[in-house]
Amino acid sequence: MNILLDSKGLQSHYHLRDKHRLSVIISELNLKGHPVSFSSGQYIVQEELIKTDVLVITTRHPHFPSSVDESEIELIHEFINNGGGLLLMSNHGPRIANQGLDFTEEDSRLVNSFDIEIEDTFFTNSLRSVPTIISSENQFQGRINHKTLNSRL
Repeated sequence: MNILLDSKGLQSHYHLRDKHRLSVIISELNLKGHPVSFSSGQYIVQEELIKTDVLVITTRHPHFPSSVDESEIELIHEFINNGGGLLLMSNHGPRIANQGLDFTEEDSRLVNSFDIEIEDTFFTNSLRSVPTIISSENQFQGRINHKTLNSRL
């Protein structure tokens, strides 16, 4: 499975600068035989998607000229209709820690084109030195604001 990371996403942007941000997930995918590459240009283009099984788009930053344009949305729909996969990871909603910025607004245009909405949900962990893990085996240790997950935990 060939994976293409959108280089205009916030996490990809920082990884391309420091080679650290996404290193764990990229290493794990490579170890499992799934090559990972980054999009090379200003836009997602068909030439790169032809060699791709899964397109990964991380949060687009509101201060970067990074909104997905209409031609990219059409291309992504075509890619999915032809059997490709899309993983969109959107975070940093309108929280005080984001100084009022809602980073998810940049992703909403693409998400809404699939008749999906980004839900305003957040997770916190009172044990800052311990990673937050949510699973059926482990009880969530922290605070959660999600109606479905609250009923399952």
